[in-house]
Amino acid sequence: MPDRIFGNSLSLYYKDLQIYARTLEPNMEEAEDLVQETLYKALRFQNQYNDSMSLRGWLFTILKNTRINAFRRKKFSSGFIISDQSLVYGQLTLSAARNDGEINCVLADIERSISVLKPDYSLPMCYFLKGYKYHEIATQLDIPIGTVKFRIHAAKEILKTQLRVYEFH
Repeated sequence: MPDRIFGNSLSLYYKDLQIYARTLEPNMEEAEDLVQETLYKALRFQNQYNDSMSLRGWLFTILKNTRINAFRRKKFSSGFIISDQSLVYGQLTLSAARNDGEINCVLADIERSISVLKPDYSLPMCYFLKGYKYHEIATQLDIPIGTVKFRIHAAKEILKTQLRVYEFH
């Protein structure tokens, strides 16, 4: 199928993709990014599409797989996640029993480690742990996005060293 015809065919399903993306991703901006990524991948890999396939089904599959992969990347991108004052850290213990005392101690150690960081590193890291995106942190702190990424990376490396006792063996 020629590129122009294929592109026009994709546009027929744009609204359907938006609706489906909103069912998978409640954040409106993230859902729109998901649709754009889907259309980009469809154009990029149009040679893998053939006329015997349902274009709508193929697009929905791309969208769903893109969302799953993004979720996995986000889930496994950091060693620990702090959310609403509770620590989720799968490598704390091998038992399935919940130990709030241990979790509170770990959280206190993390907070203590962050508090001894220089403010240039601790502030971007705190924003990052609260869920802000790099560009939002850069805007908030009025520094370049590259500086934000570097400072968060450096803070993570320092924290890994200071919190080495919690490594999974």
